[in-house]
Amino acid sequence: MKARFRAAAALVAAWAVRFVPFLVADGVPFYRDELLTALPLRAYLTERLRRGELPQWYPYEALGVPFIGQVQDTTFHPFTFLLLPFSPVTAIKVQLALAWLLGLAGAYRAARALPAGRAAAVTAAIAFAFGGYAFGVSHNPSYLIAFLTLPWVLWASLRLAATGAGRHLAALAAAWALVFLAGDAQEFALCPLILLAAGGWKRPARFTAAGLLTTLLVCVEFVPAMMLSRTTIRILGSSDPLLGRIFSFHPLRVFELFAPSLIPDGLRVEVTTPLFHDGGALWATTVFAGSLALLFAASALRDRRAWPFAALAAAGLLLAMGSHAGLLPLLWNVGRPLTWFRFPEKYLAFFWIGLLPLVALGFERCRWQAAAGAAAAAAMVAAGARFIVPQLFTGAVEPYAVDATVAAWRAGFLWSAGFLAAGAALLALPRARPALAALVFAELLHGNSAHLPLAPREQIEPRALFARFIGDSRVIPAAGGKARRTVTGGDVVWAQVMRQSLRPDVSGLDHLGSIGFNLPATQLRAWRALGPDASLRSRAGPIFGACFAVEDIGQPGLPDASQVADLPPLALRLAQLPCRPRATLTAAEPVSDQEAVSRLRRGLPPGMSVWEGGPSLPSSNGQVLWMASEPEHLAFEIDADQATAFVLGDQFTPGWTATLDGAPAAIYPANVAARGIAVPAGHHRVEMRYRTPGLVAGALLTLLGVLIGAALATMRRWTSG
Repeated sequence: MKARFRAAAALVAAWAVRFVPFLVADGVPFYRDELLTALPLRAYLTERLRRGELPQWYPYEALGVPFIGQVQDTTFHPFTFLLLPFSPVTAIKVQLALAWLLGLAGAYRAARALPAGRAAAVTAAIAFAFGGYAFGVSHNPSYLIAFLTLPWVLWASLRLAATGAGRHLAALAAAWALVFLAGDAQEFALCPLILLAAGGWKRPARFTAAGLLTTLLVCVEFVPAMMLSRTTIRILGSSDPLLGRIFSFHPLRVFELFAPSLIPDGLRVEVTTPLFHDGGALWATTVFAGSLALLFAASALRDRRAWPFAALAAAGLLLAMGSHAGLLPLLWNVGRPLTWFRFPEKYLAFFWIGLLPLVALGFERCRWQAAAGAAAAAAMVAAGARFIVPQLFTGAVEPYAVDATVAAWRAGFLWSAGFLAAGAALLALPRARPALAALVFAELLHGNSAHLPLAPREQIEPRALFARFIGDSRVIPAAGGKARRTVTGGDVVWAQVMRQSLRPDVSGLDHLGSIGFNLPATQLRAWRALGPDASLRSRAGPIFGACFAVEDIGQPGLPDASQVADLPPLALRLAQLPCRPRATLTAAEPVSDQEAVSRLRRGLPPGMSVWEGGPSLPSSNGQVLWMASEPEHLAFEIDADQATAFVLGDQFTPGWTATLDGAPAAIYPANVAARGIAVPAGHHRVEMRYRTPGLVAGALLTLLGVLIGAALATMRRWTSG
C-alpha cells in the first residue's frame, strides 16, 4: 500500500509542478488551433448546451457547416458536460490539465499491466505524458486528449488479453471510443495496432467483440460523420499531391527525438520550408522524447516482451515520415480511407505509445555503462555539430536564421549529454533508481514545457474591434497583418492578428460568419464556390452576404471597397463591399453544376442567380422579412409581385428541409453552394429546419452499446478464445 501511495504521489507531484501554475495563471491557451478552433467551438457548445439545446449547425464558418459529424466538435465527450459550469477559457485550461493527469494515470496502469515495477511504471508514465509529442500537439486539444487516452487503450488491451474478463472488454471499448469522441478519427482508426502489440492476435474473438462494441459506442457521432462525408471535399475531392510530405516527420527531425529544440519555434517556417521542401511548418512543435527515455527503451530490446512494442514504435515512426519512408503511400494503395487523413506526423502517437512499454521494460535492465557510453557519444556529436551543423543549414535557410539554428543544435546535444551523464551517475549508485524518474522528468520539462504558452486574457476575450461595424453580415478575412508566419509562444502578435482579422472560426467568438475554411469536413459545394484562393472568396463572397473584408494596410484593396475603420498597430483595415443581402428575391436560371461554377466565377449580374434543378423564374419587386434566425431554424415572410426565386446565401447540404406556407418545398442548390426555393406571387411564409442526418439512428445504436457494455462489465469472464 505504501509503495502504491508513493507512486501515485510521484505522478501527482510531477503533474502539479507543470500544471498548477498553468491553472492559476490568468492567461488563455491561444496557440494555433487552440484559438482558431477549440476556443470558438467550446464557446458555442457551452452557449447552446446551457440553453438546453443540442447544437447541430454551426453558422460562423464559410456559409455555415454541420456541427455534429465534424468529429472534431467533441459534443459527446464526457469533458464537454463535466466542464459545462466553467467559462469556455477556463474549461479548456481545466480540460488540458485533466487530460494530462488521466494520461499519466493510464500510462502508469499500462506499464504495471506488462507487468513492470512501480518505479519503472512511474518513469514510463512521465516519459509518455511529458514527452515531446504531447506538448507538441497541445495546440489542438482534441488531438491531445485523444492521444492521452491511448494508454488506457493499451492497459485495457493488455488486461483483456490476460484475463478475458467482460469488464476489461467493456473498458477497452470505452477507452477506444473516447479516442474518437475526443475528435481524432485518425488515431481511432489505427488503434488496432495497439491491440495487436498487446496480444490481440492471440485472442481474436475477444478483440473483435471489443471492436464491435466500440463501433456501437461511437455511432452517435460516427453515423452522422459518414452521412456527412458524402458531400465533403475529403471524400469527393482529389488528394493533394503533396499530402505525403506536408506536415510529415522529416528524417532530419530524428535528431530531435534525442536533443530538444533543434529548430527554434520562432523560426519554424524559415527553416522547414527551404530545408524540408514541403511548403509547411511542423505539425508537432516538439518531438523531444528525452535521451534517458530512449536509453531505457533501447535497453528493453533484450526482453522479448518488448519486441511487439518496438515494432509498434517503428511503424508509428515510419508512417509519420509519410512519403519520406514509403510505408504510408504503400498503405494508401491498400486502404483508400487512410488518404482521408491529413498530417502524417500525427502517426507519431503510435511511436510514443510503443515507447511507453519499452521505457518501463528497459528501466531496470539499463546499466551505468550504457548511460556513460551514450553520454560520451552525445558529447562527441555535440562537438561534431560545431563543424557539421553549419554546413547543413548555411545556404539552405535565410542567413539570419542560420546562427540561431546552429546554436540550438549545439545546445540541444550538450543538454542531452549532460542528462545522460547524470543518469549514468545515478545508475552507478545503489538504490538510486527511483531518482531516475525525477531526472527523466527534469529533462523532459526542460525540453518541452515551453510548448503550452498562454496569452493575456485582454488579447483574446474582448470583442474584436471591427465586429461592431459588421452587424449581421459576413466578413472576408483577407489579411495577414503582422503575423504572416507562426510565432513563438512568448509573442502574442499572431493571436492578436487572428482575433482582430476575424479568421474562421475565431470569428465565432463575436457571433460573426467568416468566409473561410477551418473545420475538417469542408463541404464540397462551398469549396467549389469560394475555393482555397483568397481572391476567389473576395469576388464571390459578396454574393453570399459577405459585406465586409479585413485587409492589410499598405496593400491594394478590393475593387469598389470603401474603408470603414483601421487598426494601425496590427496593420489591419476594415472595408465595406457592395453585396447582396443574405436572403433575397432574384431571377433564377437553371444550369448544370459545372455551368453554375463557371457562371459564379465569371460574376453574376445583380438580381440574377443560377440553380440546379429549379425552374426558370423572373426577378420580383418584393421584399423579405426575417422572422426567426436560429442556427437550426430560419423563418421568413415574403411578398412577391410575381413568381420568383428566394435565395438564401447559406450552405446547401443534406439535412435542411423547407416549407412554403406549411407545405414541404424543394430546396435547390443556388449559386453552387446556397439554398434556393421557388415562390409564387403573393404573401408567403418560408421556414427552413436542420436535422443532422443519421443522428437519431446513431444515438440509438450508441445507447445499445452502452447497455451491452454495462452488461459485460458485470460478467466475471469473457469465455471465448
